[in-house]
Amino acid sequence: MSSEILDVIVVGCGPVGGITANYLGLQGLRTLIIDRDLQPPAIPRAFSCDDETQRNFQAAGLVDELAVVLWHCQSMDYIDGKKEKSKFPALVNPA
Repeated sequence: MSSEILDVIVVGCGPVGGITANYLGLQGLRTLIIDRDLQPPAIPRAFSCDDETQRNFQAAGLVDELAVVLWHCQSMDYIDGKKEKSKFPALVNPA
């Protein structure tokens, strides 16, 4: 077993753990991610990315890589626990 000095260990490589580890690496910190799963999930964990998430992708230098797998939707229906639907229009060119 080799020994390596790390600055940070991130437990869990979900959306939050993954972007956190990316930010830490961009700051020059030696970062290790530990996750119980050895393979990426077979189905996506998120169904939409809001503007704040997009800014995080941009700041982490991932926007070009993710642009090929993300697509714009015109609207999205949200169903709450009461099975009521709300429709939120997507912002195409927010001011």
